[in-house]
Amino acid sequence: MHANSVILSEVLDANHDKYGVHSLVSRMRAMIYPKIEEFISDACAILQAQLNVPYDPLTSKDITVISRAFEAQKNKLSEEVRACRVRAFELLIDRSKIDVPPLAAH
Repeated sequence: MHANSVILSEVLDANHDKYGVHSLVSRMRAMIYPKIEEFISDACAILQAQLNVPYDPLTSKDITVISRAFEAQKNKLSEEVRACRVRAFELLIDRSKIDVPPLAAH
């Protein structure tokens, strides 16, 4: 048990990368994060195409149109679909850096 805790403390030591874990994590981040960013960017483009709003830049007027369309449809949607659309909407807002009030999923 003690040997395991010693190894774990050595792995977690931010000042010394004895086992190469820190460099491995850095390489993995360098490979994974761009793919995540690409996925988010593609998802935003698809959402904006589905919502018929321009991809870049998303304006406050676009957000208002999307909000009104969501409010008009939300009672017809399942809770799961509502939550998914709210998250997608939040993603679009976050990517556009527009400050708007949150949408209610319920």
